Amino acid sequence: MKKEHGSKRELTGRLLGVALYFIVFIIAVSFLRVELAEDFMPAVLTPPGGCVFRSLTGYYCPACGGTRSFRIFLMGQPLQSVLKHPAVLYMAFLCWIWFLSFLVEKISKGRLKRYRIKAWQFYVLIGLFFLHFLLANALLLFFGVDMIGA
Repeated sequence: MKKEHGSKRELTGRLLGVALYFIVFIIAVSFLRVELAEDFMPAVLTPPGGCVFRSLTGYYCPACGGTRSFRIFLMGQPLQSVLKHPAVLYMAFLCWIWFLSFLVEKISKGRLKRYRIKAWQFYVLIGLFFLHFLLANALLLFFGVDMIGA
């Protein structure tokens, strides 16, 4: 019988290894508060000239501030991150819960099941984007306060 070379078990082990290296890197960046977060998030993620919605309307889009928030979060300042965009910290929290439960499922060999993101959690995320959109634009329009810094 022919031996299978890329078994499912080997693939899972490799994926877990890559994921663990990534986690160690993120933790190192967070704890050391390395100021390299600007370099970590390349400018390619932002279109030339910034947000297209902002450049056309003069107002913030629902996602404006997300990249800045993620950079600040990587520098180990979660509260400042929430001020730029609250959905980033919420998404990070959900991702950590899911990933940790994924590891528990793999370590327990399927006896414990991974956490599944619920529909209401997705709706909370959409709500955070919408509330951020309303609050950031209301502060800009009525009080001249630029809470995002764009």
